[in-house]
Amino acid sequence: MKKINEKDEYPIRNQDEDKTESCWAMYGYAIKDNHKGVRKYTDETFSKTEVYFCKDDVYPDIIKAGKVLKQLYERSIQKRKEEKLAEEQAIRREKENKILQNKDEWKKFLQQSKRIVVFDTETTGVNVKNDYILSLSWQVLDSNLETIDRQTRFFNNPIPENLCARALRINGLTNDALMKLGISEKKQSLEEFIAIDPDLFIGHNVHFDQKFVKKECQRENVDFIFDKSTKWFDTMTSMIGFCNLQYSFGFKNPKLSELADALDVDTSDIDWHRSDSDVEATVRCFRKIVERGLSTPFPF
Repeated sequence: MKKINEKDEYPIRNQDEDKTESCWAMYGYAIKDNHKGVRKYTDETFSKTEVYFCKDDVYPDIIKAGKVLKQLYERSIQKRKEEKLAEEQAIRREKENKILQNKDEWKKFLQQSKRIVVFDTETTGVNVKNDYILSLSWQVLDSNLETIDRQTRFFNNPIPENLCARALRINGLTNDALMKLGISEKKQSLEEFIAIDPDLFIGHNVHFDQKFVKKECQRENVDFIFDKSTKWFDTMTSMIGFCNLQYSFGFKNPKLSELADALDVDTSDIDWHRSDSDVEATVRCFRKIVERGLSTPFPF
């Protein structure tokens, strides 16, 4: 702590007698003409100073004291406005810098990438141990995010329809619908999908689909070659802060349709809960995310 001595720039205030102009004004006192007071330290940390006045510097004047308080109040309001504006400008600059940084990171990553895969599944339910994939769709994008291949595969449902009725109501993939769409051989389809071996996997709630693909590979004896070094980008979890959809305790994961709305993506031709349509919507959202620099390539 700084020592108090005769070399100090300002003296220590007298707690009992000395008061600031605003404090005297609160008691109905005004400062006498030509009395400038003394600038003193406000505390023992010697970090701040204010001008203090003693009893000899003031006189009772309620009207003048009121004017002083009004001026001080207006000044404090103006100061708060300036501080708020400065804070908003700082936040805006920080966001702009972050966007530029994100864009630069995406540019560098894409320059080094050959293939990016956006994929989606429709399943008999949400339990990866007991449920199965009914459809698997994907699009392969090049380094310019242009689609160079798109595929959709439909598979037999090994579960009685009454045991997965809720999922079928959502995706509409009943046994009759699957037969009309055309059934593919699951092992061959999985091998084709795995063989793409992209630089990045993208999906909306991507880890849900990843777990199902991995489980189906185990069932079909297909080598799931991806490990911890494999890169995954989730358009759902990465955009929670951007969408800011209020939930009971914070913000919720945006649905794909909600993300598309937030990004102003045209979905007039999208048939939701079809894996191929959901992939197309995810591709459109992903392009917007990269274009606007809304997330880093690997946010988690």
